Amino acid sequence: MAHFKTSTRDLNISYVTDIEGNFNFFRNFVTLSPAISFDETGINLRLHDGYGFVFGGDLYDKGPYDIRLSQMLCDLKDKHPDRVWLLMGNRDINKLRLSSELCTPQEMERLHDDSPFWDPFAPGLITWLQHHQLPHTRVTRLQWILECTMGAPDAFEFRRQELYEIKTNYWHHLHQQASATQSSTIMHDVAVMKSLVSDEEVLQSFIDSVAPDGFVVRFLQLAQIAVRIHDTVFVHGAITAKGLLYVPNMELKHRHLWLQTPPGKFLPLTTDIDIWFQELNILKDKCLKDYLQRPHWEGEGGNNVTYQTRDYTPDGHLPHYDWSRRRGGEPLLALQSFAASSGCNVCVEAYCKFNQHSYDNANPMDEKVYLYLKTCQINKVIVGHKPVGVTPLILRYSPSSTSTSPPPPTKTTTTLSPKVIQAGLWEQGEALNEKTFPCSQCIEVVCCDTSFSDPTSKIFPTDKRGIVACDLTLKYSRTSMVTNPNPNSDPNPSFINDDMRIEVCFGDRNVLGQAVLTGVLSQNEKVTGHFDHKYVGKCTSDGWWVVLQEEQQSNDENNHNDKEVKLETRFLLSRTLGRDVTLLWLSEQDLILKFSS
Repeated sequence: MAHFKTSTRDLNISYVTDIEGNFNFFRNFVTLSPAISFDETGINLRLHDGYGFVFGGDLYDKGPYDIRLSQMLCDLKDKHPDRVWLLMGNRDINKLRLSSELCTPQEMERLHDDSPFWDPFAPGLITWLQHHQLPHTRVTRLQWILECTMGAPDAFEFRRQELYEIKTNYWHHLHQQASATQSSTIMHDVAVMKSLVSDEEVLQSFIDSVAPDGFVVRFLQLAQIAVRIHDTVFVHGAITAKGLLYVPNMELKHRHLWLQTPPGKFLPLTTDIDIWFQELNILKDKCLKDYLQRPHWEGEGGNNVTYQTRDYTPDGHLPHYDWSRRRGGEPLLALQSFAASSGCNVCVEAYCKFNQHSYDNANPMDEKVYLYLKTCQINKVIVGHKPVGVTPLILRYSPSSTSTSPPPPTKTTTTLSPKVIQAGLWEQGEALNEKTFPCSQCIEVVCCDTSFSDPTSKIFPTDKRGIVACDLTLKYSRTSMVTNPNPNSDPNPSFINDDMRIEVCFGDRNVLGQAVLTGVLSQNEKVTGHFDHKYVGKCTSDGWWVVLQEEQQSNDENNHNDKEVKLETRFLLSRTLGRDVTLLWLSEQDLILKFSS
């Protein structure tokens, strides 16, 4: 069974998320990370003493390294079960659908044209086949599933490339190269690859990946839905008021429900977060066991199923699936679907959104969630899932002065500024100062998915990461125990994250997102950010988020004559419109002026 909680040893944590099959990105992360490195073979990972490692989910789909990255992370977990934590994302869980939707003759007979219930704009199978002038085979059905229902249009050819590289031992040749920067962008001869790796072999690789001994199943068995380490929680998506303390039961289905109360239970607010996470991870183990026992659809159902209006497709027809059918692991599949879980999940919820028409791209944390997390002595929530630009985005939440709820337990009593917006939880610029808004009262949310750092890429249109790699390192120190009102909490001495470092490297790939980076971040530039300033994690009135602060040597001419080098603070700001990101460096003085304007 997966480990739910770390011991109280002094462990510093290195974190990365949303690798999505991109080994180039992962290798650049390893270069930055103080926690892990490659051994002398350049293939196996090693974990350094004093560190733990957390992977935030979404390992597959957008690069030719699904199999090999999965083996790397799983091997590292097996070597260090108490210091490595793997989270599962929607791109990891949804692969379990392949056994039931691809492998049985009965399913192949269901030639339909329905869009997936979670994406009504995606083409149905018949429409897609006609558009591409393709016959209906298991290969073309898999290609439709990947492109139109899993958001992975290039995954089929990426898998062909990976199988080709494994067959030709290209993997070992790659690691003997002095430069690793081109690893995810190597363009092999397509005709040669197809001559060595057939469509049927690619199909079989996907089917084998979700077999009992498949690499996807192995990853999911070792992974967890949620992790708590000291005063920090890690989930793939977000903890929201709707899904707070929800634990589904085995009756939850992967279908379009939108029930006010989905099947399962909501634990009492007095439940410690470790108990909640433990129940979620136990449910995951039950679902995987259920899946392995019955990976295909059970029976063919009947004709007396009652369909409600919300179950109709946009053209008014009944969906092609008979919802009386069941398959193993349905609740786990539902937790990676916003619609199927009725919004009650921590996997695909998000603190950030894509607003195409304004710079308002962040969701406030509900006060109920804030108070619960503070009661459980949580100060940070680390997430992935939604791309946030070229650097991780930090959001700081504070309690409302107008709240009728009791304040969270803290060492000192602090009066907070009444100038708040969005349900009293989001402090705006002019309300910020050290007296009215101490960081100790905050919950920091760090959104770390940078998978769309270069959405304008034209040379490699499927690789939207651009040149960005980043490492989030959390360093913890032992603190005196704060009186805990929850008797179910861990009585051991607490550990508080008092040093968070994000190192962002705009690597040395030749393809740059010039429109985004010109004049702001140069090629090969490395930025190490700090986050103790009161403005970090805040948003200006015109939509600029203060991402991080950096100390750099002053350009003052007198600085060269001083014995002590003078440092000046500059701030990196980020503003997004949809998935288009703009960056801006400001001095502290200019930043203060921007907040006061």
